[in-house]
Amino acid sequence: MRCASPEPRAGDLRLVPSILRLDAAAAALIQNRPRLIVGVGALLVALLVALVSGEALRAAQARERAARWELHTLQVQQQTQAAMNAILAAETGLRGFLLTGEEAFLRPYYDGAEVALTHTNALRTLTADNPAQSERMDEIDALVSARLADLAILLEHERAGRTGEARRLIRQGAGLARMEALRAAINAVLQEEGALLAARRAQSLEAARAQRRSDIMLIGAAIALIVVLSAAALSALRAAGAARRYADDADLARRVQAQLAQRVEQAVAAQRQSEAALRQSQKMEAVGQLAGGVAHDFNNMLAIVIGSLEMAERRRAAGQADIERFLKNAMEGARRAAALTQRLLAYARQQPLEPRTIDVNKVVVDLTDLLRRSIGEAVTLKTALAPDLWRVRIDRHELENAIVNVAVNARDAMPQGGALSIATQNITLDEAAAERAGDMRPGDYVRIDISDTGAGMPAEVMERAFDPFFTTKSVGKGTGLGLSQVFGFAKQSGGHAALASTLGAGTTIALYLPRWGGQEDGAHDGDAAREEAPPRGAATEIVLVVEDDDRVRVMSVEAVRELGYTALHAASGAEALQMLSDTPGVSLLFTDMVMPDMSGRALVREAKARFPQLKVAYTTGYAHRSASERRLLDDDAVFIAKPFTLATLARSLRRALDG
Repeated sequence: MRCASPEPRAGDLRLVPSILRLDAAAAALIQNRPRLIVGVGALLVALLVALVSGEALRAAQARERAARWELHTLQVQQQTQAAMNAILAAETGLRGFLLTGEEAFLRPYYDGAEVALTHTNALRTLTADNPAQSERMDEIDALVSARLADLAILLEHERAGRTGEARRLIRQGAGLARMEALRAAINAVLQEEGALLAARRAQSLEAARAQRRSDIMLIGAAIALIVVLSAAALSALRAAGAARRYADDADLARRVQAQLAQRVEQAVAAQRQSEAALRQSQKMEAVGQLAGGVAHDFNNMLAIVIGSLEMAERRRAAGQADIERFLKNAMEGARRAAALTQRLLAYARQQPLEPRTIDVNKVVVDLTDLLRRSIGEAVTLKTALAPDLWRVRIDRHELENAIVNVAVNARDAMPQGGALSIATQNITLDEAAAERAGDMRPGDYVRIDISDTGAGMPAEVMERAFDPFFTTKSVGKGTGLGLSQVFGFAKQSGGHAALASTLGAGTTIALYLPRWGGQEDGAHDGDAAREEAPPRGAATEIVLVVEDDDRVRVMSVEAVRELGYTALHAASGAEALQMLSDTPGVSLLFTDMVMPDMSGRALVREAKARFPQLKVAYTTGYAHRSASERRLLDDDAVFIAKPFTLATLARSLRRALDG
């Protein structure tokens, strides 16, 4: 028998005669009943393969369609949340302008208004296929337009000097009512899309099951055909010794098997493509959950900052001097926002750490008083610190945060009281032990066990305990970032965090920190320097601040001058190089790392080539670059992560100038 070789197409029954087309010479070979049965069997199996292949392709296409609809639903959710965030940004910018009169605050107002309209237009396109959602979009469009019109009227009054009229409109509460209506409409859209997402995910799972059944049938049919063809080849060998007929039969087997292998490969490729689309949709859902959690916490903190500053401004305008507590509230809200950023970076393992050689036992002892105040009188604190504990080289501040985070979680797990134990020990892990402990390398570690006698965790909670924004606490009682920050800090420090828990008996968090075998750096005995007054500079020391963001540059220049230095400033690398040439005696170049046209590192290379004695300090607010680009700098380079306090800036500038 000979086989033609057209391009195979799944589900096309016309392929079968093309695969097993018999010519006159091949027909003459089938002269007895056994061979006829084998040939008919092969033909039937080939037909079955074609049918199953078509079904497999249809199942794969159905699964791909379901995955696309899942992604569409996630896009609607993201655009809806983005539209709401843009309106909030516009309100915040206008409020900042109303409070301060600074034109710079209008930039987020204009940007937010423009972006809000962009997102609502995108939502209208995305929801055009859903009449119910389209009706909701009509309501959202009207509310967004009305709210933007309200903001425009407030801006017009303020620009015309009618500040009283603007504030009267704010106090009437019409804008607040519109925002509440807008939130309700957006929540309705999100709820509808959530229901659609669940239904479409069910469809996707059903399509996946159908595809798996088709794949199993396809593989079974392929095996059956291979068996039948092998039997036909053996029968032909026994019945005829002619080399030509044997070669024809063997060639048929090879051709059919090649086409079957191609069919199987196509089916597997289609399945992998569908699975990739489903994984992408799941990733998008996870990103949406993460973004929602971050937006919720940041909005709360911004509400504290904006509200406190607004109250301070109102008191100041009324001639009252009692505004210190409002300023403290605003500063606390800003610090909490910065702390949330650090927690996210710790989970992502991109937080810039400041490792020092430390004694873990001393850290635990120094934290004892703070921990007792944090866990309350109902919980007993116990410590078991190993003598001759190895040194570790990590960020002391982040270790303290990790211990306090775990202790607070333990306290919440013991509402009726109990015991919190902290134990340290030296431990050496071989390959088998490291594999059992988790994703770790064999070697020497300092292990810190933090145990409680609380209720423990069920298996489903343990599996997600280190996930960001996962919490079993009620709304407002926790962000879900505590244990994820602990895990991120341990991994970023070269170690590991492990969890063991028994229902009714308690939970243990074990931190593994790698042993430090290098030289002591003298920084392990505490952070006394943090308590000292920030070092000041002299007016003869000139600091050139290079920052492309106008507001950040003004703040940085004022801070440098507050510390006693003479401050110059430039908005770009080219401007900074010109200023260095025109102004002799510049002591320090304080530059942002990420700027348009010329990066901070490129600026430093050019400046050092012209002025070799120039001192340098870097800063950036980009989290992913502050970790990756910092590794490209010299080991002794001074780096300041944004946002920074005046004390941090003072110590860093002094270290850069004196180093």
